[in-house]
Amino acid sequence: MITDRPTLVLLPGWGVDVACWQSVQAALQADFDVLPLALPELPSLSTGDTECLLDAWLQDLLARVPRRAYWLGWSLGGMLVMALSRRYPDRLLGAAVVAAAPRFVEDEGWPGVPRSVVEGFERQLCEAPEQLRRQFLALVAHGDRAARRALKPAVDGEVSLRQGLHLLKSMDLRGAWNSPLLSGVLLSEVDGVLPPTLIAPMMSECGEKIRLTAACHAPMVSAPEIVAEFVRDCFCR
Repeated sequence: MITDRPTLVLLPGWGVDVACWQSVQAALQADFDVLPLALPELPSLSTGDTECLLDAWLQDLLARVPRRAYWLGWSLGGMLVMALSRRYPDRLLGAAVVAAAPRFVEDEGWPGVPRSVVEGFERQLCEAPEQLRRQFLALVAHGDRAARRALKPAVDGEVSLRQGLHLLKSMDLRGAWNSPLLSGVLLSEVDGVLPPTLIAPMMSECGEKIRLTAACHAPMVSAPEIVAEFVRDCFCR
């Protein structure tokens, strides 16, 4: 059915099914044609060239949506939205991200997730993938039992998970802050995945775009009304 509502694309994070957006989708269906989109599964690509892998992921996402749309991404999905806003600005009406940083891992002067943690995830993905999924979902929910029950593992195969971990470890999008398409960044002060120490450097770079919540790393399941209002503030006002 063709409507006059703009399309809103919703991207999940690593290892989590698109059903994580269900409550937010219901809250926003009067304002947008909401399109939850699974992360790419591209078995023909290696993780040897980060730039080629990232661009292939972005092209795959763009091929599955209308020509122009608003984009909202969570966690890894948020990083992909940042990359889209920088590389393909003509395809976006606007962009916003939830619980995402322009760089996921620590770097000199950047207090991200320790690289050893992500490398540990990569080893576990090969040796004990189901255990890794359970542990990661527990980190995402961060003690919120309702959120833990609502989160489901992604149906993506090992290829998508392996490529996504590589992108989390390798991407550096700190130059994407100045994109006029990026309207807002919703961060949690009690995030169980992103270190709270990331908030200060992110505020120093784009404080006017950042909004804070006390929800877990997955506010779209623990506080969907907050995320829905954040989206309306970014795209409807």
